[in-house]
Amino acid sequence: MSNRPTISDLAAELGLSKSAVSNALRGVPLVSAETTARVQEYARERGWRPNAAARALSLSRSDNIGIVLVQVDSLLGTESFYMSAIAGIERILSPQGKNLLLRTIDSPDDERSIYESWITEGRVDGVILFDRLVDDARPRLLDERQLPYAFFGDADDASSAELVIEETRTIVTHLAALGHRSLLFLGGPAELAHEEERSAHLTSISAENGMASRIIRGGYSIADGRNGAREGIAAGDVTAVIASSDLLALGAATELAASGRDDVAIVSWDDSLLCRYSPVPLTALDRRHAESGEIAARQLVNAAYSTGLHPVPHRPSELLIRESSRPHLSRVP
Repeated sequence: MSNRPTISDLAAELGLSKSAVSNALRGVPLVSAETTARVQEYARERGWRPNAAARALSLSRSDNIGIVLVQVDSLLGTESFYMSAIAGIERILSPQGKNLLLRTIDSPDDERSIYESWITEGRVDGVILFDRLVDDARPRLLDERQLPYAFFGDADDASSAELVIEETRTIVTHLAALGHRSLLFLGGPAELAHEEERSAHLTSISAENGMASRIIRGGYSIADGRNGAREGIAAGDVTAVIASSDLLALGAATELAASGRDDVAIVSWDDSLLCRYSPVPLTALDRRHAESGEIAARQLVNAAYSTGLHPVPHRPSELLIRESSRPHLSRVP
């Protein structure tokens, strides 16, 4: 294994984004002259060198952008999230004359082999990555092979962690204003970085607001939402449920209704038609997935083709308040 630093290493050490470092190393005029000089000087000091084989391969363009999605619990057929995200990506790729190459897989273990195959065959000029992992090996692989990439959900003007803090505070302060003091968070798989961040920030921000919190993690299905709500309500005095997805929220709402609990508030971290037309319409965050798709596509097109598309500012997620925002009984007149 080579000890040569990668672009990800340089980005972490300099406190910059991977795309900013990549652009600076290639002299693309999307970063300031000062930043370009700093990055290039630091890269020389650290002994960074481009991968010659990967560079030669990159000279042949396919005009394809790749996406690999893990089809967990058949959610691709029920989640509107993916279609919204892909629609936003296509809004940028199509005018640029770029094509989207989409693969779905059953296991994340298959993802690396697909990237290796695409790189060897010259099938794609870059990839958009979904679902950042806590210990994510994909960036190092792609850096070593010099295949440009962008993460869905990263904004040009804010880190993914900053966005999660912003969203968590929006949800928790909303429930605190309704008088709730005991929260149940139904989260997704622990290996996903955004789930780890949501859990950590929800715990700390809830405590700041004098609220107790309990976390139950599982999958993203309606059944997971029902099971998590049943377990959480049985374990303690929960007055509000925060669900990490629309399907989890709908499952929680279904279980609470079946249990006769019409006094529990519910907030979904993702909005969709399921939230709007649930028997009790669910309060949810509009996280603007199509816009996030556009941002990721812009980042990748700039990195892969040096097109100089202007970055767009991140618009904060908006909490859409519906009937499930029930006040705590102590607040009811």
